[in-house]
Amino acid sequence: MRREPEPAGTAGAGDNGEEPREVTMATIDAARAAKPALRDTLARVEGITGVGLAQRGGPADWVLQVNVETVSARKDVPPLVDGVPVVVRVVGAVRAL
Repeated sequence: MRREPEPAGTAGAGDNGEEPREVTMATIDAARAAKPALRDTLARVEGITGVGLAQRGGPADWVLQVNVETVSARKDVPPLVDGVPVVVRVVGAVRAL
């Protein structure tokens, strides 16, 4: 079966029956400005190992990245902060070498 390309600015629903979502893009300046708010939000959350910026797609597509120890720590991370998407990466425990 051939699928038509998704319209620009949406993520495909796949076969799960969900409606397509809009993809939010942010500049590096917007991501930098939103980072302190995310850090404050997550300051007392267990299992957060880092908060930073990551380039997602093109040069003008930035996200906030939150590194967590376990999948269960993801539940406290907001999906969007000040219009900037937040992605979560499970990295495990961070230890000094």
